[in-house]
Amino acid sequence: MTPEERIRLGNAWLKMGLGEHASVAAFSRFVLQLLGLGAPPDLIRDTIKAMDDEVQHARLCFGLASEFTGQAVGPGRMNLSNVLEQADDPQSILELAIIEGCFGETISAACAKVASERTEDINIRAVILRIAKDESRHADLSWRSVHWILKAYPELRSIARDAFIHSITHASPVTHASPVEEDEYDSFEKYGHLSLSSKQAITEQVLKQVIRPRMEEIFSSS
Repeated sequence: MTPEERIRLGNAWLKMGLGEHASVAAFSRFVLQLLGLGAPPDLIRDTIKAMDDEVQHARLCFGLASEFTGQAVGPGRMNLSNVLEQADDPQSILELAIIEGCFGETISAACAKVASERTEDINIRAVILRIAKDESRHADLSWRSVHWILKAYPELRSIARDAFIHSITHASPVTHASPVEEDEYDSFEKYGHLSLSSKQAITEQVLKQVIRPRMEEIFSSS
């Protein structure tokens, strides 16, 4: 790789690490939201575990970013001034769980799995495999949470269905791997970062084979 390519790849891993770091705050917020709704202990426990997973993901990504850029990198301060001011009513929590969890985490896990299969570097593959397995559990946590919320608040079924339909209609490639330029950096797939066309193909497959069936399962059983 040229020095310029190493810098670009390192910055891609840095951006991925910052995304993982931000997910710690997202799961922290979700813990408080679940507590407010009176969620069962297993959902609380698994959400707390997900927070620790994201800490480890960020650490691993920052390590790879530092290796490629040759500079020590990591997170800075995060603006949390509005975190607790967001709507915490059951409808808002449900919609966020569907968008960020059932869609975001499910597609991210699938993209990470494919990225691990295409990665040629064994150390990078180990990192992405760890992320893929954890994100898969996080996605399942989101589906379980949505199922429980609909059991506890059956009047929100129509809201949930609308949120699912809107998300399916406006679905775009979502992954923790930061995007790289489509043509010039296709070769970065062997270093753990999928091209935009790859992510789009995976997204479409996941929508058809995973998200739609699980959505129908929720509404048939809740």
